[in-house]
Amino acid sequence: MRYVACLPIGGLLFPDIPPDGFGRRAGTATKWIGKWVRGTVGITDRRFDPNHSLRHRFISECREAGIDEETRNALTGHSDGSVSRDYGEFYIRTVFYPAILKLVSPPEKTAVERGTGD
Repeated sequence: MRYVACLPIGGLLFPDIPPDGFGRRAGTATKWIGKWVRGTVGITDRRFDPNHSLRHRFISECREAGIDEETRNALTGHSDGSVSRDYGEFYIRTVFYPAILKLVSPPEKTAVERGTGD
């Protein structure tokens, strides 16, 4: 939250990501993540799309945490086809931050599943 608090109100969450050739930052981020997964993590099988897999996993985790569909869609950049989806804003401090707090990180989840809670 310290990082978010330092950002300009109404600004981008990751302002250092430059837009791609289509003017979208998501395209650049997708390429960066793909290179990291292939090069650093070592998942080189081209049948697996790193970003698509991460998005599926994130949506599953959001469902498990009880995050509503509209917020899940906004967090993942999905559209639900509703015109009203384009109205208003999803504020980081009042919508996204509380939703993200509901998520359990994999190490915490593993501890809970083991019954250790640590």
